[in-house]
Amino acid sequence: MLGIKCAKSETNVGPGPRTRVLLVDDEPLVVQMLHDLLIDGPFAIETATDGYEALVKVGTFRPALIVLDVVLAGLDGIEACRCLRRLPETREVRILGVTGHPSMVPVLLGAGADACVTKPLDLDVVCREIDRLTSAMTTDGRASAGGAPAPRRPAVRTAVSHSLTGREG
Repeated sequence: MLGIKCAKSETNVGPGPRTRVLLVDDEPLVVQMLHDLLIDGPFAIETATDGYEALVKVGTFRPALIVLDVVLAGLDGIEACRCLRRLPETREVRILGVTGHPSMVPVLLGAGADACVTKPLDLDVVCREIDRLTSAMTTDGRASAGGAPAPRRPAVRTAVSHSLTGREG
């Protein structure tokens, strides 16, 4: 069990609505660490191990936040992020990118991620980003009564080559 928990998890969590979070990573230890970090908080958690599974679960689970690794088998995180941003029904889903390759951060942001963290994960930074991305949302990702979610910044195209597909991001 981890000693660190996200700030939101310190509140008394009852049977009320929970923010839906989809964790997408092919490393079981990373998924378990993130799950342990969030499970006691106001979150409903689902997991996926690749981009294709993530897209299917987005349709059925309807997460407000996706924690998305870049390097995945099949459909990688960059392409999954681009797919999510192209679809009107998933454009407003918050995406926290995760990568072990700092050079991929601008590519993931260019694909539409709202924020990125690098591995090895600093759990305080992960919590801070999750809290920031979910602070003004309801469980279905809409603006809460207290205010609108932070505005999405427009995607910025970069000339950094995406190493998995050979395409530019």
